[in-house]
Amino acid sequence: MFSFSVGYYRVQYDDTEWERLAEALSGSDMDEIHPINRGSLLDDAMSLAQSNYLDYTVALPMTKYLENEVDPVPWNSAFPQFDFLETQLLDSDALPSLYVSEQFIRRFYEGKPSTSSYIIQVGK
Repeated sequence: MFSFSVGYYRVQYDDTEWERLAEALSGSDMDEIHPINRGSLLDDAMSLAQSNYLDYTVALPMTKYLENEVDPVPWNSAFPQFDFLETQLLDSDALPSLYVSEQFIRRFYEGKPSTSSYIIQVGK
């Protein structure tokens, strides 16, 4: 389904395709999509939303599958995006309702090897 590519670009899909991709990530066949591609999809969706090319109501559902994600590559794509949202929403009532909470991220990293170059240590 996906192939590796070289270069820096964003991929924009229509809203229906983004929804289908979110469903594919959340489905039982998630592993059919390579972790690098899963990370790229997250990064594209959230970066496009950040720059107002995609609505957050379309981009944020892409992150819901992370509760089942065990590979650090997609998480490393997601962390900077969540940091940006936290910064933007710091003084907002919406901040507590973000889908991925700090407690969830801490729970994900409990027991994971900290020597991996991909893993960001949370809470330092």
